[in-house]
Amino acid sequence: MAQQQQWAGNFDCSVCRRKRLVGAEFSKNALEKYRRDPTIQLKCKACVELAAKEERAQAAERQNQQPRGDEQEEYACSACSQTLPGVSFSRAQLSKGPDKRRCQE
Repeated sequence: MAQQQQWAGNFDCSVCRRKRLVGAEFSKNALEKYRRDPTIQLKCKACVELAAKEERAQAAERQNQQPRGDEQEEYACSACSQTLPGVSFSRAQLSKGPDKRRCQE
C-alpha cells in the first residue's frame, strides 16, 4: 500500500531514457509544466544534477584558463608607495584612480 502512494504518474526521462519513473524522480516545477503541456520533455533529477555538475566543472576550467588581463601590468599603491603586479590588488581597487588604489598587503 505504501508503494502505491509513491507512484504519482508514469514518466520517462528524455536524457537518460529511463522509463516508468515515479513523480518523485522529477522536480515539482517540471511536473507542473508537463501537466500543462505534455509535449515538454522531462529530465529526471539525476540528469539535471549531472548536467549542473558538468557545467560547474566547465565554468571552473574556463575560470582557471583565463588569466586576468591586469596580472601582467604593474600598478602603484597609494598606501605603501610600491609598484606591484595587478594580482596584489582587488578588482574594486584596480578600478579606482591611481591616487586612491591600495594593495591587499
